[in-house]
Amino acid sequence: MKHFSKLLSVLLSVVMLASLVPMSMAQSSGSFSIGVSPNTDTGSGSFYYVGQTFEMEVNLDTGGADSDAANVIVTYDQSLLEPVGSFKNGSLYKTYPSTGKTVGSGEAKLTGFSVDGSVHNGAGVFGTLQFKVIGQTSAADQFVNPTEIGFGFQAGSTTDSNIAEQGTGDDVLASVTVQKLYLWPDTIPPFVDEFNPADKAGDISVDQVYQFHFRDGETGVVEGSLKVGATPGETPSPLKGETTLQASFTCDGQFGTNDCAADLSGVIQRTGDKRKWDYDTEYSLLFSEGLDKAFPSPNKMNDTTVSFRTLKDESAPVVRNQKPSAGGSSSGPDTDISFEVVDLLNGVSGTGIDLANLKVMITVNGESTEFSRNDVQLTALEFGDFVYGYKVTINPDGSFPENALVTVRIEGGQDKATPPNVMEPVTYSFSTNDQQGPELVFIDPVDGELFGDADRVIRFGLKDEGAGIDDESVVVTLDGQKFVCETCEGELKYKAAGDGQTEMSFELVMPEFVIPRSHSLKIVAVDISGNRSMVYEGSFAFLIDGQSMSCIPSESSQQSGAGDLRASAEIDENTASDTQNSNENDEGIAVNTEVISGDGGEPGDFVIMTLPDSGMQVCAMVQSDGSWNVPVNPTQKMIIERMEDFEVEVIASEDADIEKEVIVKLSLDSVFSRYGWGMVSFLCLWTLVLVWKSFRKKDAEDA
Repeated sequence: MKHFSKLLSVLLSVVMLASLVPMSMAQSSGSFSIGVSPNTDTGSGSFYYVGQTFEMEVNLDTGGADSDAANVIVTYDQSLLEPVGSFKNGSLYKTYPSTGKTVGSGEAKLTGFSVDGSVHNGAGVFGTLQFKVIGQTSAADQFVNPTEIGFGFQAGSTTDSNIAEQGTGDDVLASVTVQKLYLWPDTIPPFVDEFNPADKAGDISVDQVYQFHFRDGETGVVEGSLKVGATPGETPSPLKGETTLQASFTCDGQFGTNDCAADLSGVIQRTGDKRKWDYDTEYSLLFSEGLDKAFPSPNKMNDTTVSFRTLKDESAPVVRNQKPSAGGSSSGPDTDISFEVVDLLNGVSGTGIDLANLKVMITVNGESTEFSRNDVQLTALEFGDFVYGYKVTINPDGSFPENALVTVRIEGGQDKATPPNVMEPVTYSFSTNDQQGPELVFIDPVDGELFGDADRVIRFGLKDEGAGIDDESVVVTLDGQKFVCETCEGELKYKAAGDGQTEMSFELVMPEFVIPRSHSLKIVAVDISGNRSMVYEGSFAFLIDGQSMSCIPSESSQQSGAGDLRASAEIDENTASDTQNSNENDEGIAVNTEVISGDGGEPGDFVIMTLPDSGMQVCAMVQSDGSWNVPVNPTQKMIIERMEDFEVEVIASEDADIEKEVIVKLSLDSVFSRYGWGMVSFLCLWTLVLVWKSFRKKDAEDA
C-alpha cells in the first residue's frame, strides 16, 4: 500500500507538471505576490524585531483565466527567518495533497488542484505560513540591507511556480512580487502602566479589582513572566509579609503596543467572598521579572512600585433570614426562632462579627423574655476559615400560645473594626397559627372511679388556647351512644366558663339505662380552626353509696377461668405516710389501712379481693392505665389489720353479673351521718329484696 501511495503521488506530480507546460498560444497574465501580517510596510518594506513572529500570505491572481491547478515555491533566508508550523492551504482549489506541502532549507512549497470540473478565477489567498525572526539585517531603526521573501519563478519553466489554465493546461503565471523585510534587534524592555487605582490613591473599596497594563512595543510580552507582590506598608519587603498575586491577562496582539490588560487576584481569596483587600490598609505593589520575546535573550522589565490605601470598615452587622419570617402567620406554637447576624454587605465581608453583647427580647401577649449570648445556640457562617456571621437559634421554654403575636427585638451585635460598628436594633413580629384542638380541663367522674348513684351527672370542662371551642361540635359517647352538643339542649348541657369561647363546661345527665357497672366514655371536640381532638377516653362505674362494695362474680365468670388472673399491687404512698399498720402478703401485694392499690387486668375489668377471715369481698375497677385502687371502710379496716393473707382475682366487665347478685355492706355510722334515717330505711328494704331473690334462686337450684 505504501508503494502504491508513492506511485500515485509521483503520477500526480508528473501529470500536473505536464499540464503546466506553457503553450505557445497561451496568454499569460496571472501573478503571485507576498503579503505579511502584522503589516509594518513603510513603502520600502516591512520591519520586524528579532524574536517576533509574523505571518506570510501567498496571494494568487489568475488574471481573468479559469484555473484548476497551481503550485508555488517560496524562498527565504533561513539564517534570518525560521518557519513556524506547516504551510497552510487556502480554499481556492479542492485538493491540497500533503505531498505538495514542504517547508525547509530556505524553500516552502504548496500545490493545489481541482479534478471535479470546478475552477478558480480571480484573486485570493493560496496559502499562509508563519515565520519567527531569528536574525537581524541591521541595527535598530535602520532601513538598510533588507532581506527578501521571494518566489522560485522563471518564465516558461514548468518546474517552478505555475498557475494552470483549465482545458489548455497553459501556465498563465506572468509575474511575481517579492516582500522586502528589515529585521532589527529588540533592545527595549517591557513595562507596566495604566494602574487602576492610580498610584498613591486612597479610600479604595476592598472589593475593587486592581488593574494595570503589561506592554512591550517590539516583540511582545511573556505573560507568565511578570511577578506582582503586595505588602502592607509603604515599602515592599518580604519581611513585611509580601503576598504574591496572580494576574489574568487579556492581550490584544497588536504590533507596536502588544498590550496586555491584567486583573490582580487581591490578597484575600475566599470562595464566596467578594472582598479582595483588608480594610484601612496601605498596600505597596511591586511589579518585577516581566520579560519580552526578544531573541535570543529576552529583555527584563525594570522593577516598578505603586501604592494605594483601602477604606475603613464603616458598615455595621445586619440581621437577615429570620425564621419564622417577619409578618408570617403559619408557624406552629412549638416553633424555634432563628436568624442570622452577619458582617456582610452585597457579598463583601466586613472585619468579622462579635456577639458578646447580643440581646434578644421575645414578647408574647405583653409578656417579655430576654435572651443573652449564653442563652442561644450559635452556628458559625464562614468563608473558608473566616467567620463573617452567626446563625442564632432560640428554643424557648415551652410552646407559644396559639394565634399569638410574637415580637422579636435583636440588638447588641457589632463587628471587629476599630472602633466597632454596632448594629441597629431590629424588631419584627410573626403570628402563631392554631394547630391543636381543645383540651380537657376537668372531668367528673375521673377514669376508673366508682361513682355515686346519688349524682347521675357527668361533668367536664374544655379549653382551647387558639381560635376557641366550637361548642356545637362537642360529642359525648357513652357506651356507644352519642350525645351531640349542637346547641347543647337536651341531656348534654352547656355552661359558659371563662370567656365562653376558650373555656367551656358541660354536663351530661346519664339516662336511665345506665346501670351499676363499668361504662365507657369518650369526648370529642373541635375548635373554630377545625382542629379535632379526642379530649377524653376512659371508663367509670357507679354504686349506690359511692364506697366499696362486696361483689360475687357470676357463674360464667368463674367457669371462664377469669379468676385465675393474678394482680400485683403496692402501697399507695400518698396514704401510707398516714398509716401506722401495713404489711405485705405472700402475693407481694402491699396493703395499708386506708387503701389497697395495684395493677393488672384490662381497663374496665373488676378486681375482686377476698378477705378469708370474714368471707368478705372488696371490689374495684381497673383504670385506663391498668392500675386500680380499693378504698377501705372502717369494717374492712379492722379485718385487714388482723389478716395474714387474701386472694385477688380480676374479672372481665362483661363477665361480672353485678345486676344479678350484689350484697352491699355498709358502715352504719357512715350511712347515718351521710344519708339519714330515710335513706337507711330504703337501703334496708332494698337489701331484704336482694336477700329474698337470693333465697328464691337457691330454692330453684335445689329443686
